[in-house]
Amino acid sequence: MLFIGFKIAYQLNVQTTTLDIWNVSLKSVTVYRLDAIFIGVLCSWISMNYEKKWKKFKFTSALIAGLIMMFMYYGMGFLRILPETYPFVWNVLYLPLASLSIAFLLPWFSQLETSISILKTPVVFISKISYSIYLLHYSIIMQLLLLFIDREKTSLLQLHFITAIYLSITIVTSYFLYRFYEHPMMNLRDKN
Repeated sequence: MLFIGFKIAYQLNVQTTTLDIWNVSLKSVTVYRLDAIFIGVLCSWISMNYEKKWKKFKFTSALIAGLIMMFMYYGMGFLRILPETYPFVWNVLYLPLASLSIAFLLPWFSQLETSISILKTPVVFISKISYSIYLLHYSIIMQLLLLFIDREKTSLLQLHFITAIYLSITIVTSYFLYRFYEHPMMNLRDKN
């Protein structure tokens, strides 16, 4: 509730006029995003203390997650719920809803087992480098690309190509950060 309060204070004190301003002044500010971490901690606690219910409702919770995501990614656009017209929704509700939608997927994902290598290998790989992806993708790689790319003068096809380059650079640099820094540091920690 404290972090929802921070978002309400933001809503009362800051005039959000565009999605770009929202991205910079709310979405990428840590104090407004800490609720996502605590939702993950709550999910962990629920999975350990209510394991039977966690497993029993995996399909129901995945359905709820799908409905929330459909509304957020399609419904809000269709209904024209934009930061300019509905700032309260974007400033206070949007990010916690996004976190909840992911949280509702966790019971299903936590029980997902596969021995099919073609599926398992990329999932394991991305999960290993996920922290490096988190550290690099927006704060470094995206910002560097934005320095060199004028989105106003770029065609849709070029934007798709740039997205592919962005994803490739993110995965490659994240792998190197994981391989040469994160993994050796974890090994040192494990030795102690």
